[in-house]
Amino acid sequence: MRRAGITIRGIGASLLAAAGCATPLEAPSAYAGERFLCGPEQAAEFRVLSAGCREAYLSDRSCEGFASLKGESDGQPFVVDAPLFGSFYQYNETGPTTGLTVNATGLSPYFAFRLQLYGLTREATEAGIVCRTAEARLFGIEVRGSSDQQAMALLTCDFERPEDGVYVSFSAKLARGGPLEACMYLTAK
Repeated sequence: MRRAGITIRGIGASLLAAAGCATPLEAPSAYAGERFLCGPEQAAEFRVLSAGCREAYLSDRSCEGFASLKGESDGQPFVVDAPLFGSFYQYNETGPTTGLTVNATGLSPYFAFRLQLYGLTREATEAGIVCRTAEARLFGIEVRGSSDQQAMALLTCDFERPEDGVYVSFSAKLARGGPLEACMYLTAK
């Protein structure tokens, strides 16, 4: 008899515990604290954060730039503002065409990311400034260890090169996702 009472209590406790699991767990997204800093209203804040990275780079090489991204990948929206821990750029100015190659690596709350823009060119034409790229990719490294590389169709782009680094902004359509907008500052190498 005693054994049956324990079993019934045990089953009852298990059912109550299982019922508690049926209630969805609600937790704020880690992206809630992230900001998109590429708009005109945020330009001054983006420049201040970029200048802070530049100072850290000159002091101890701890920050190689700053990036802000927003977009949608595999149906999941994201917003990221993050210092870059790896960056590389190659800038070529030849006549009316200016060329730029960019590789920037940073961390978001859920994944590491690498943005690659190869053969980015800005050319003055009769129709105005035209910006193109030979190849653009967003390479995301998931926290779980898997990796994902997506091609991007570049929609708009712009870049400028002051004395202390390079600023890049662009909008794109991810091959397996939605839109992506980004701006980056990469320190001089």
